[in-house]
Amino acid sequence: MTFANPLALLFLLGVPLLLLLYTVRRRRLEATVSSLLLWRLPAGEPQGRTLFRRLRLPLILLIQILLVTALALALARPRLLARSAGFGRAVLIVDTSASMQATDERPSRFARAVSEARAVIDRLALGEEAILVAAGPRPTVAAPLTREASELKAGLARLRPQDGGADLAAALRLAAAFAEGAGQTEVHLFTDRATAQTVPPPPKGVQVRVHTVGGPASNVAITGLTLRKNYYSGAQHELFVALANTGQQTTTFPLTVTLEGVRISRQQVMLPPETRRALIVPFSHRGGGVLEVTAEVADALAVDNRAWALLPPPHTLRVLLVTPGNLFLEQALRSDPQVELTAVPLPLFSGDPGEHDVVVLDGVA
Repeated sequence: MTFANPLALLFLLGVPLLLLLYTVRRRRLEATVSSLLLWRLPAGEPQGRTLFRRLRLPLILLIQILLVTALALALARPRLLARSAGFGRAVLIVDTSASMQATDERPSRFARAVSEARAVIDRLALGEEAILVAAGPRPTVAAPLTREASELKAGLARLRPQDGGADLAAALRLAAAFAEGAGQTEVHLFTDRATAQTVPPPPKGVQVRVHTVGGPASNVAITGLTLRKNYYSGAQHELFVALANTGQQTTTFPLTVTLEGVRISRQQVMLPPETRRALIVPFSHRGGGVLEVTAEVADALAVDNRAWALLPPPHTLRVLLVTPGNLFLEQALRSDPQVELTAVPLPLFSGDPGEHDVVVLDGVA
């Protein structure tokens, strides 16, 4: 048996203090009297101060000792050490990737996974050690190694799904590290896309049990967004949008593009089942801002129906041309609206570009 809070046992020091208060000799006052005939020993006064008589404890003292002992033990939180008959240690891995936000499981796949993980915690053997790992892009420990079910459940309550992927292989490697030297270890993996065939082979002595939540669901996703500038015209841009339909049915939906809240494009898109498609959205804009692309479709996962891209403000390129007088080169550079040109002859060039972004040396060896 161990104690979760052994310092609380210091309260047991109150027991000898109570005994001391009951066995301390009473202080008597000396006084001169005329006669001893009328003096008698008070009722209940012990005839001698032997150790046996001192240990004859009254009922109120026994009750006080029991109360102090019970209080100390309750604060110390005694625990019985035991091991599970099947496994020496358990590792719970919960997938926190974006797909866990899908609502084909009510209220979501992530909520279902947390519920199943809580049920596994309730089934842990008395005294069995367990740890909770959040499987995101980088696995993290959500609850350290503990025998307390309340600490594991508190770690579950703090978990939230993220808008990224999950490195399940790294999470399993972390689980294997905790399994070293712990004997037989069972890993519980809660995910929506892993099966017993896709999970990497576990290390020796580690058993992996996959709890799969969710299944095939209708979903349209924006899988890529790339912005390209037309360098022949400072105001022309092209937005490349990559789309995917992972469902089993053809889906038609509006695709809207806005710049700083102003709509610049809206078109109907049809995606056959289990297909990918790329669209090009050309537009003209001389300033900067935030582009937002929205696939207006009701599916199982809403987080991948929107994407953003940053359109940087136009930047004038300051060019220093060092030339003996090449008018053709000078006119070619001046024809670019994004170029601010300064032309100087070679004798006036000190070698320092100053505030210029680019230095062009014409006819200089």
